[in-house]
Amino acid sequence: MILRQTIKFFILIISMVVLCNAQKNYGCDFSDYKTFTIVNLHSGKTITEVPPEYSPAARSVRAQGQVVVKILIDKKGNVKKACATQGHPLLQPAATKAALDWKFKPNLGFKGSKVRYFTTYLLFNFKLD
Repeated sequence: MILRQTIKFFILIISMVVLCNAQKNYGCDFSDYKTFTIVNLHSGKTITEVPPEYSPAARSVRAQGQVVVKILIDKKGNVKKACATQGHPLLQPAATKAALDWKFKPNLGFKGSKVRYFTTYLLFNFKLD
């Protein structure tokens, strides 16, 4: 029993270190980019939606809930940056990683748009069975 608790504790510590590194890599500061923010991105704008995978650490502590990820999309529809802004700390790295693999329609379907970057938010739901 003590060994099991010790293992869970170390998994939690390692996950927190990973989370801190993920926050450094992806950061939410998009101020270097002139962006157009889309509040309600309709599902018809996506080409590829990648679901997040549960990490062993999140699964071991039965972490569940929603994670909000802010993303920066270039005019070709690629996600260039992503960062989790809300949600369980053990779920945020998986949501951020999944968001980086999403693909959107070029210019998000806005024909003739001169905007180079778009920002919006994705919502990921994590639920264990």
